[in-house]
Amino acid sequence: MDSLHGPILHQWTFAEFEHHRHSPLWWIGATVFLIVSIGLAIWYKNYTFAFFLFALGVVLLVRESQGPEQMRVRIREGAMELLFDAHHQEGREPTTVIPWNQIRHFWIVYKPPEVRNLYFHFDSPVKPRLKIPIMDENPVQIRETLRTVLEEDIDNIDEPITDALGRFLKI
Repeated sequence: MDSLHGPILHQWTFAEFEHHRHSPLWWIGATVFLIVSIGLAIWYKNYTFAFFLFALGVVLLVRESQGPEQMRVRIREGAMELLFDAHHQEGREPTTVIPWNQIRHFWIVYKPPEVRNLYFHFDSPVKPRLKIPIMDENPVQIRETLRTVLEEDIDNIDEPITDALGRFLKI
């Protein structure tokens, strides 16, 4: 089906975020760390930071219990569309449409089985980079398609340190 942004060139589904199964030891360590950090924040009368740490703990618990939703990415001639897979099955409009002129460049880090990601860097300094797992898709075909509409950053060959650290810490 074509839209205002042209025909679909590639599309696939992926998890909204990487879901790690945490061992009981990980949960004990995280709980001790949060309790000590909240205690220190209260001791130093930094109640805002204590509240922030408490909220972080709640978010981790909720995220662990719910798990990720499935998302779908559509690479079109004029834009990239992101939507929840449930919305796609209902025939609803994309959640997010990103025209190619808002993206500075892309790069692919493909080191299976751990890392298989497509990254986008936006023109706007306030937008963070966008990471989309490419799952079992062919990275060469995706690269060829994207090169027709975007510049590839050939200097980026590794995943960002924040992603590697998050994967190592399982957060």
